[in-house]
Amino acid sequence: MGYPHETAECCKHWPTTVICGSMKFYDQMLLVAAELTRQSQIVLMPFCVVAEQDQDSEQKAALDLLHFKKIDLCERVVVVTDEAGYIGESTRREIAYAERNHHQVEYRAMPAPTTDGGAALSSLRDTTGSVRMLHRKTGVSPRADDCTDPTHEDRFERYGEEFCADCAPMGWTCAACAAIARDEHHMPPDWPCATAKLVYTEDELAPTVDGGAE
Repeated sequence: MGYPHETAECCKHWPTTVICGSMKFYDQMLLVAAELTRQSQIVLMPFCVVAEQDQDSEQKAALDLLHFKKIDLCERVVVVTDEAGYIGESTRREIAYAERNHHQVEYRAMPAPTTDGGAALSSLRDTTGSVRMLHRKTGVSPRADDCTDPTHEDRFERYGEEFCADCAPMGWTCAACAAIARDEHHMPPDWPCATAKLVYTEDELAPTVDGGAE
C-alpha cells in the first residue's frame, strides 16, 4: 500500500504548485505563495540566494538541480516577474524544463509590495522562521595569530585555520554560510548574507553599537 501523499486522491484535493522567478522578486513570490496556499495548494518555491560571484559554484548547481526536482513534483509552475516581465537565465531554464515535461506554466507580473502591504508581508516573513534560523547572525572569533592577550590559550580549528576561543567575536557571519565554509575550508562571508537580507527586515539588519545586527 502506498503512502497517502502518493495517491491520485491527494493530488486532486491538494495540487502542488512550484513558484519560479528571480530572487529579487522574493517578496512578490511570498505573496503569491500565500494566495495559492489559501486555495489549498501545496506550494514549493526557492529560498536560498547565491551571490553573483558564486553563480558558477557547485552550490548554485545543486540548488538549480533541487528546483528541477521540485518541478518534477508539481502539477503546474507559476512564474513570478516584476511589472516589466523580467525573467532571468535560471528562470528561463526552469520554464523550458517544465514545458519539456508537460507541466502547465502560468505567469504573474507583480508590483513590488508597498508600505500598505507591510503588515501582510511581515506575517509572511514569519512563515520563513526556519530559513531565518539557518541564516541567523553568529560571531566570528579572531585568528590565533591576531590575538595579543597572553592569557588566552584556548584554540580551535575552523575553515582550515586556527582561532582564539577566548576572544570576543571580531565580526559576524551567517550560521548557514559558516557551516558551508567550514566544510569547504574557506572563510565565511560577512553577515548578513544575501538570503538573510531577504528574510530579515531592514530594522533587524541595522548595525548595532558592536558593528553587527540584532
